[in-house]
Amino acid sequence: MVSTLAVITVERATRKCLLTARTGRRRTRKGGSDKLSSSLWGQRRIRHSTYTPGGKPMEMQNPYSAGDAVIAAGSQRVHTAENAGKGRRFLTMLIDYAVYFVLVMLVMIPVIVVAGEDAVQGGRAYAVSVPVFVLYWTLFEGLFGRTVGKFVCGTRVVTERGAAPSMGQALGRTLSRMIPFEAFSVLFSEDATGWHDSIAKTKVVRAR
Repeated sequence: MVSTLAVITVERATRKCLLTARTGRRRTRKGGSDKLSSSLWGQRRIRHSTYTPGGKPMEMQNPYSAGDAVIAAGSQRVHTAENAGKGRRFLTMLIDYAVYFVLVMLVMIPVIVVAGEDAVQGGRAYAVSVPVFVLYWTLFEGLFGRTVGKFVCGTRVVTERGAAPSMGQALGRTLSRMIPFEAFSVLFSEDATGWHDSIAKTKVVRAR
């Protein structure tokens, strides 16, 4: 009787061990398949994220890099408008010279009050007119790309590539205007380009 009970107990223990082993194998297989699925899904996500919506490969970027927004913000605006015509440029010149003469008169008034009329007589007047001439065109075109006349007539100064001119180019344009008969060079050119444009490697385009 005791031996029979012992045999039954051993059989039950053996079955329990076999059942536990089978269950462990199933869990191991399931866990491995889950890990494999997760790995495959992760690879698919990585592959999908490295392509643009159009199907082109996209370079992996450093998450700590500046990004395209900063690059775009730092880049210069390029103007691709057509060159301003001769009539528009001639009207711009008339307006700018009118503004220039007004500025010279405004500067001469305090000079006359302080130093007398002799301070602006003859060649001494150049001590006022030349600095005003240089400062007016250089500062307006160097800082804004436009003088008062260009604002009115809807034109602006750009480089030959269409970017904003540097202060050095603006100064070069201003000094080139002092060449005799330079003001008429625009009228006799085919593309309305003056000597002060070509010397400074700039051009005047329409802004509207």
